[in-house]
Amino acid sequence: MRIAICLGMLAFSSVAVAQDPAKSFQELQGTWKLLAVTENGVVREFPDHQFIWVITGKKVHYGGEHLATLSIHIGESPRPIDIEFQQPKHTNEGIYKLEDDKLTLCVNAQPGDAKDRPADFETKNFANRKLLIFERIKDRTGDPTEGLGGFVGVAIRADADTKTLIIDNVLKNSPAEMAGLMKDDVLRKVDGIDASDLLSVVKLIRRAKPKSDLVLRVARAGKDQDITIKVGVLPFHILE
Repeated sequence: MRIAICLGMLAFSSVAVAQDPAKSFQELQGTWKLLAVTENGVVREFPDHQFIWVITGKKVHYGGEHLATLSIHIGESPRPIDIEFQQPKHTNEGIYKLEDDKLTLCVNAQPGDAKDRPADFETKNFANRKLLIFERIKDRTGDPTEGLGGFVGVAIRADADTKTLIIDNVLKNSPAEMAGLMKDDVLRKVDGIDASDLLSVVKLIRRAKPKSDLVLRVARAGKDQDITIKVGVLPFHILE
């Protein structure tokens, strides 16, 4: 009888360890670089920008800021995971698998908080699914914005009649708006370089790094002025 009781306790302990949520979170700790996103069977990579997550405990940090909070459902396969984003506030249901240093997430990317957790990692013919593949980065230290894309938050158009470049839109709460840039400002220079054509200006702005200063000279009400924009981090918009 005593042996049977001991064996029963051992079996119970093994199940408890296998379903320990702390252990599942532990295997996700570290720095992860997004390699590709698959939508409806089509793979999209990011040669121009890096998207890097740092998972600490249950929190996902991006560019040094709290991006999302994770919840893991234990004892199911494939392993369910919820990603609750901070700004804008929304939750994506998904599943994940971890193979060595590769993390694969398949999520319901439908707008809002619609409940439709994927049952597998297939995206073809599933309009609302996205498959994200991350690779673990080891020994990354220093500035958490290093290598990430810069963000200004401005749209520019070319005016064929005046042959000038016009600020067409300034995104709300963006670095451009906070610096005082306004819609319909006429763009004269970008960091001292003449704003001669749209393509060149877009390339100049896209090269700006997070935390750097980008100086735009604009004409407003007939007067030129310099506006210094503190470049932000390109938002993680993949699941918006």
